[in-house]
Amino acid sequence: MWMRDAHEKLDAGNFCLFLIISWALWYYRNLLLMENESSKPHQILDFAMAYLQTYNEVSVVPHHRHPTPHPTSWLSPARGIIKINYDGATFDPTHETGISVVARDNSGNCVAWVSQRLARPASAFIVEALAAREAISLALRHYFGRRLHYTFTCPAFERRR
Repeated sequence: MWMRDAHEKLDAGNFCLFLIISWALWYYRNLLLMENESSKPHQILDFAMAYLQTYNEVSVVPHHRHPTPHPTSWLSPARGIIKINYDGATFDPTHETGISVVARDNSGNCVAWVSQRLARPASAFIVEALAAREAISLALRHYFGRRLHYTFTCPAFERRR
């Protein structure tokens, strides 16, 4: 509720600053609780301002550029069917993994999604298995239809049959 109020009362720039300061306060609070590292209020504000400045510098898109169309390989499902795609990824510098699941209808509208960041499991195969498990869990939670039909298109799973 308070977040919506802030969004309604602040302009876009100040709302972004508000979000970043809120996140920075949470981050530094966790550092204090988990690692006993304390910070001065001005350090937190300086960090938030630098973060916002960096974000603004890299997120500005020149107006004269037009988006380049990219061919898509996604094929829509039949009418009344929900298609669920999933993937897992590893981030080498941080030694973390992420999984994402998206469910779309025949028009391409997103009807459900999941995105999670995890501690790095043992292998890329396990990351894909976790993503597949989350895709099945999403389908069961939302119970898309009376029957569940699935096709694995992950090369890692195909090799292990």
